[in-house]
Amino acid sequence: MSIRKVKLSKLVFDFNFYPRHNVDPWHINQIAEALRAGKVMPPIVVDQKSNRVIDGFHRVEAYRKVFGDNASIQSEFRSYKSDADMLLDAVSANVNHGRALDPRDKVRCIVLLESSGLPIDRIASALNMTTGKAEELKAERTAEYKLSTVALKGSTDHFAQLKLTKQQSEYNEKAGGLRQLFYVNQVVLMLELDTVDWSNNNLVAGLTKLAKLLDSKLVTSKGK
Repeated sequence: MSIRKVKLSKLVFDFNFYPRHNVDPWHINQIAEALRAGKVMPPIVVDQKSNRVIDGFHRVEAYRKVFGDNASIQSEFRSYKSDADMLLDAVSANVNHGRALDPRDKVRCIVLLESSGLPIDRIASALNMTTGKAEELKAERTAEYKLSTVALKGSTDHFAQLKLTKQQSEYNEKAGGLRQLFYVNQVVLMLELDTVDWSNNNLVAGLTKLAKLLDSKLVTSKGK
């Protein structure tokens, strides 16, 4: 293990070793603002052999945003016996500091670690949860697509344990993370309280499309 500065341009982002389902632009902006204010960030963690970032995706992007791609960042280089150990370290680091992992992140971690051959008890320990809770989360928030296990969002958890179609898989990627009823209630609330921005042509077009789809789908569902 050694700590030294490395150019951002030399670092490798491998999302097969990233515990989260996305890099959060809001979190990057928060770190960037702290950097502009003179805040010193802890070193990121980097694999000694491959320069892959193990912990610190958001910090790297924040440094890039503030100082440019040719800037250097303080990095702790570690050696790993296997890819599984590298991934386990990435998960442990993200669990213990930074932005909290949401349920989909935790399911993603379970799927990635299991695919690396790690048993569920070690995975649960890395996620600071019981084995039973990890197994329950996997059962409630995973499905299958093209023979691979897929982590589901809150808006798609009704697909749990199913084999997804192409359309269902695409929806899982594009949909928001909250349950579907939340989004329905938001639209209902806007309409009931007459708070829709009717001057927004794109919004009105979206609501018009929604009305047509509802009319079509509700008629179809009643006929089933």
